[in-house]
Amino acid sequence: MPPDRASARRLTVIAARLLRACRNRLAVIELLIVAHVWRLSARDVGVAVTYHRVARVSGDPAVELVPAVSTAVLLRQLWLFKTTFDIVPASELPRRIRDRARGNRIPLAITFDDDLRCHAKLSAPLLRRLGATATFFVCGAELGAIGTYWWELLQEVIDGGNAVAQQSGIPEPVAAAWNGRRESIHAVASEILKLDPDARDRVARRLAEIGSTSGQRHTPLSLEGIRSLAADGFEIGFHTLRHDYLPGLDDRRLRDALVTGRTDLERAVGHRLVAIAYPHGGGDERIAAAARAAGYCVGFTTSGDAIDTDQDPLLLGRVECSYRSATQLAARVHRALRRAHS
Repeated sequence: MPPDRASARRLTVIAARLLRACRNRLAVIELLIVAHVWRLSARDVGVAVTYHRVARVSGDPAVELVPAVSTAVLLRQLWLFKTTFDIVPASELPRRIRDRARGNRIPLAITFDDDLRCHAKLSAPLLRRLGATATFFVCGAELGAIGTYWWELLQEVIDGGNAVAQQSGIPEPVAAAWNGRRESIHAVASEILKLDPDARDRVARRLAEIGSTSGQRHTPLSLEGIRSLAADGFEIGFHTLRHDYLPGLDDRRLRDALVTGRTDLERAVGHRLVAIAYPHGGGDERIAAAARAAGYCVGFTTSGDAIDTDQDPLLLGRVECSYRSATQLAARVHRALRRAHS
């Protein structure tokens, strides 16, 4: 490449990076402005944000089904929420939105999903450090002797260098989704998610057989860990024991999914669980009706929308966290609030 063209390309890359950095910083400023403008509005609106894994170093969403947010990034995001919003438990979000007086901060719920040990070891200490509350939607895997979930087994297989398409006992649509690149793990997971529960269980057993020979498995959040979260004042919600994709269940299995294991968790934490986060974010009117019949007061999808009082409290959206920065998450929350305003 000629020197002048190489120089022009480097300048273009530098300019693009500077522009992206400016846009990200502008997103934080815009979010601060929007949040304070909304405080002056009588409009009833709120936001919920969802997290999963937290680690010392951020994961890679391109090749990981449940990538980690680094503790440094999470701390900056929590600080942004703490200085901008009224942080409330997830179960109280609809009421706090409805009761917000003009001039008060917009309510926001911070939520964490799945039975991950990092909830007690990393996330909770950071929340306590900033004096922020959160809701942890757990499955009770240890109580239900579930073991390792299928997406964790799939991640183990891919990370171990095993080609899903070349394994016996894997359904053809699942095997066909694997193109040899680690990025196709998302396509493979999508096909597994479409299977009925029994077929998905068979795939999980096969993945466990062909997984890494290291013998290492994800250890779920212990009962003691869940109790410690509750003892520290964090809200505990339900995420279903088996973590099945609820829209794919028949009515009987749906009813069972919403209650199986719930009583054991309630006994463990000492109070009734009234908030639920639907596994894989899947929720619709049928699921909302079943959740209401099961006694839940709020239910969350992952639609990415802000929340207002016109919505069914059993079909509330959540904005996905950013694995990169507080500014990127600020942009997502900002967009959700703008859509709610339009």
